[in-house]
Amino acid sequence: MYIHHRIEIKPNQKQITYFRRSFGIARFTYNWGIDMWEQLTKEGKHRSAIELTKIFNGIKAEQYPFVLKVSKSVPEYAFRHLQKAYLNYFKSLKAGDGKYGKPTKKKKRDRFGSFSFKGDQWLLSWTNKTSKALESKPHNLDHKHQYLRLPKEHTYVKMMEPLRFTGKVVSVTILQHSDKFYAIFCVNITEEEYQRTHKSTVGDGTLGIDLGVHSLMALSNGLLVKNPKILEKMEKHIIHLQRKSERCVHPHSKRQHKKGVQKSKNYIKACARYSKLLRRSWSIRDDFDQKLTTCLVRHYSDIALETLNVEPMSKDNIGKNKHQGNKLNRDAAWNTLKTLIVNKAKRMGRKTTQVPAFTKTSSVCSLCGYEVEGLTVRNRILHCPNCGQSIERDYNAALNIEKYLGMGSSETSGSKPADCGALLSDFKKNRIVTTQVEPGRKYTRRSDKSFMPALLV
Repeated sequence: MYIHHRIEIKPNQKQITYFRRSFGIARFTYNWGIDMWEQLTKEGKHRSAIELTKIFNGIKAEQYPFVLKVSKSVPEYAFRHLQKAYLNYFKSLKAGDGKYGKPTKKKKRDRFGSFSFKGDQWLLSWTNKTSKALESKPHNLDHKHQYLRLPKEHTYVKMMEPLRFTGKVVSVTILQHSDKFYAIFCVNITEEEYQRTHKSTVGDGTLGIDLGVHSLMALSNGLLVKNPKILEKMEKHIIHLQRKSERCVHPHSKRQHKKGVQKSKNYIKACARYSKLLRRSWSIRDDFDQKLTTCLVRHYSDIALETLNVEPMSKDNIGKNKHQGNKLNRDAAWNTLKTLIVNKAKRMGRKTTQVPAFTKTSSVCSLCGYEVEGLTVRNRILHCPNCGQSIERDYNAALNIEKYLGMGSSETSGSKPADCGALLSDFKKNRIVTTQVEPGRKYTRRSDKSFMPALLV
């Protein structure tokens, strides 16, 4: 199996210059490949990454000599990424789902970029062999970090931790995200190596998951996972930095850019602080998602998820207005959670089931199966007029989703929060906040905004 290991690196100024040059050449060859792909399409010729590489290698020495300053793998992987983008676009057209759009040209972005090179062009070392300052001094005796040799430059960049996996490295990607640089290793490892480097599974059981806004997840075992709401906590700081950057001198349009209006130093500093804040929010959310999904997959062997259509839900009036509901939905990152659960379950030998879209899970009583009509998004408590059950809406949906694991059976696992001691202990270690559903609580209409329809006889 293939696994990606991302490690932070600490390049010097010379290496940063080499990275930025490689970012630009990767972007240039990707855009050149789009034009050549369209030209080959009009001529009716074969189109592939190999064909683009052959054409580009034949003309790069004369027309684009600056490409020779970086590794030859940089244009090759740019063409591979372009071919994958076109294949995804054709699959999306055939399926008619509109998931992937037609590849477009990349724009130059400050403090963002990436390039890849082959796995046979890298070399790891416990010492920095090209540093004159460390040449005669013993360093890294405790082996806390490693050094990665860069292709073409043949200099060693410091990695903040050693590579943890033993296997064949297929490719290495250098990524810049705001003020930090990362080396992403794509390693082909065996099943034994994966079991050695990851925590083992600790439980077997079924679990239904309902994704929401008020609580990030409602689990069929009676737990509600609290949404950390990273963007909401940083919203004031983000708005402050956006307004500060807009007040600085910079070209607001292409016309001003053509007239020669340059970016001021204060504008560059404000944009750097803004991108650093966004990178920090992304890191916090990614850390939370990784820990949450790992805990769930380790403790349950069969997991059922609902298939959500996120874009229409982002436009629903969930908050005070549709813009607030849009922000709440996007801050939850539902697609990322679903992708992580499915991928980790596949690696750990677990099973995942996706409930078909537009399945009525929230409005159907999990006890008797009666469908309550007229239920809106603001009604958080479901009162069944048929059997008299009052249940939290998201928890009711999680129970209905879990029923799909039994192929339509009305029985669920019946696990309660008291039976989930190992899972709660894992949540506590990873600082994941949860609340418990109270099945016997008597909900009031005024405090809980409940909905009690009339039973039609």
